Amino acid sequence: MQSERETPTPAYLDLLSAMTPGDDWQVDFAIMGSYSLDYKALGLMLMTLAGVWEQDSKQPSKTDFARAIDSMRGKVSVVIQPTRSRPFKPGNMKYLHLMDQFVSEYRYQGDNFKPHSWHPKFMLMRLSNTEENRMTRGIESQWRFWFGSKNFTLVDNLDIGMTLVSGKGKRCKVQNGVYELAQKTLKHLPSELVDTFQKYSSELKRCKWNLPTGVKELELQLLEPDDHRQYPDLSPATKELFVLSPFLNAHTVNYLAEIGIEKTKRTLVSTDTSLQKLSNGNHNGLSKYRCFQFPDVYSRSSVEVSSPNDSRNGDLLHSPQMDSQIAPSERDDIISDTTSGLHAKIIMAKGAEDCRLILGSVNATRRGWYANVEVVGDCCVTRQTYDRLYNIVDDRYEIYEFDQACDLVEEDEIDSLEMMRSSIEDALVQTPIVIGMSTNASFAEVHVPKDLLPQEDGTQVFFDWVNGSNPTLITDTIFRVELLDASAMSDVIRLTLCKGQNTLTFTTKATFDSFDSESRDHAAFSKYLTASSFLELVYQDLTGVKRSGEGSRWDHDATLNAVQNTSESKSATYWLSRMPTVDMIFKSWSKEPTVIDRVARHLAQAKALALGENSMWTKDEIEKITTFSDVFHNILVGLKDYA
Repeated sequence: MQSERETPTPAYLDLLSAMTPGDDWQVDFAIMGSYSLDYKALGLMLMTLAGVWEQDSKQPSKTDFARAIDSMRGKVSVVIQPTRSRPFKPGNMKYLHLMDQFVSEYRYQGDNFKPHSWHPKFMLMRLSNTEENRMTRGIESQWRFWFGSKNFTLVDNLDIGMTLVSGKGKRCKVQNGVYELAQKTLKHLPSELVDTFQKYSSELKRCKWNLPTGVKELELQLLEPDDHRQYPDLSPATKELFVLSPFLNAHTVNYLAEIGIEKTKRTLVSTDTSLQKLSNGNHNGLSKYRCFQFPDVYSRSSVEVSSPNDSRNGDLLHSPQMDSQIAPSERDDIISDTTSGLHAKIIMAKGAEDCRLILGSVNATRRGWYANVEVVGDCCVTRQTYDRLYNIVDDRYEIYEFDQACDLVEEDEIDSLEMMRSSIEDALVQTPIVIGMSTNASFAEVHVPKDLLPQEDGTQVFFDWVNGSNPTLITDTIFRVELLDASAMSDVIRLTLCKGQNTLTFTTKATFDSFDSESRDHAAFSKYLTASSFLELVYQDLTGVKRSGEGSRWDHDATLNAVQNTSESKSATYWLSRMPTVDMIFKSWSKEPTVIDRVARHLAQAKALALGENSMWTKDEIEKITTFSDVFHNILVGLKDYA
């Protein structure tokens, strides 16, 4: 669902389009939340936020990626559920050491822990305008907020979300929920980004938002485990109820089945697996719905909608005690929440006078409404918007009616290793893994919660760096592991659960203590960018122009790229063609003096890496980079003396 803008927007708008700054805008900061994250999706998001790549354009290059890392450092953070980051394939692990700085893991900070997950999906960003555009349009900044059901992964799901854009028109309204969501998220963010946010905090609190066309009112909430929570309060006079959710729970389905009157039309759309589980349990609540199973195969990845120009059975009432004790089997809506297929979550209710739309990250499960951290938007919408949403799935996909009398399907048992992974996930929410320097400089000291120690059933946990150290069996809550070289260091580590012949491996983030992250980033860049790529980065800084054919694809392995470059001509003509000219330096300085400082930083990094012990550059490349860096430094000294 997309807010009104000055230019027409398509009816279906994906998340990356909402992240694109656009002409004359630049991102000041962005905070995001997602249950799961893969690092290739994060790379595309960073390049989008930095304005160096847009969807449907050609494949971004290594230099695009480097510029995004450099410009977004300290401005962007994604909060995710522990153990739910999914890195690149093993051959591209060197990307990980540049990107883990943009990821934070959720940590529960209350006093009454109960099993739950960080499950919201949202993005809040502030953009500032260029001076020229500020003078002509009189707009200094813009805020954008997106929330919905889509995780920040490349998984091809059907999702739905809503985008809000700040404004000053008559339809603009203050949304306290956006400000409160940001404040609740701060405790999970790095201190550098918290300081940046605080500069604009009062501005966000006063900010007014364009409500999407067809939305009359919006109440936004970030639900946390310790909040007083309840199912949505829908009118007893509801005439029509529509529930769309990939995961279901009998208690929730039965509760919603009691909404309305005898003639209330109720529709439930879910996956075949979820419907079969409820059917197998002989839950009578399903008989009050027209049930439809969503097919496994479809062609569209996400849906963003823009509309066109209490009678209850006493047996079903919930108690706080029952809702606070989530059964282990109800973890299913979390364990499988990256499955390809239906992933949107909607509850809609049509009454005699108004229409309600409830969307966000929460599934139609008791765990979703009473335990997890979730983002929920409760909207009052026009009847046209309601009807359009009611038909949108059926318009684009073939929905098969669910036969409640079909043969029962035997449920698979949850694997014991998966259960232990879930237990470790909960433990890491309270007690993160901490990695610090040991008394022996060749080793790191690792602190882990006791849940990772060997279990009575024979399950053992092994620890290693994602980039390939020797796995270490965890036998104590404090142990030492051998350090890798700086370019391989990352706070994303790998845990492997072993029981008999079976293993389960997953990644999670640890907390670094006393490690030089800047040196680590520089070392990683040395294995990622070639000498010519560094010069291309400098060229783009000075001119703002990207030369055609520059670099290789950003997600290609850096080692392969380095091998290919060794076969290139290293003649004087080749190097002169890659190096920016003195004329470019002077023109850039006269237009924007601060660009020179960024170029100087890049060249200082390049020179340090070229002379480093693990440099992958040839002798000729090192000589040219060093010479150019020295010449540039002399010019820079002269310009500063002149100024």
